[in-house]
Amino acid sequence: MSKEKPERPKGSSLSQRILIGLSLGAFTGLFIGDYAGHLAIVGQGCVALLQMSILPYMVVSLIGGIVQPCPAPLSPRWRLSGQLPFLGSKFQPETRTA
Repeated sequence: MSKEKPERPKGSSLSQRILIGLSLGAFTGLFIGDYAGHLAIVGQGCVALLQMSILPYMVVSLIGGIVQPCPAPLSPRWRLSGQLPFLGSKFQPETRTA
């Protein structure tokens, strides 16, 4: 059983597409400017969607940093589960006794 890498789809890479989009956006803003003002609604919508997806992660990260009382290592129970103690008992891992 040989492990072959799957073929990469032909076309431009992600970095190329990002640079093309950046270039087109800069061109539109610099040379077309006021005539493309109606596109601002689309841009504001994209920014709002990004904020909605990133904000919860930032809030949880900040709360986790504030709640941790000291930089002492967590107990093995929390270290293995990856959960934070302030999330409540329903998120705590099950403990099994032999």
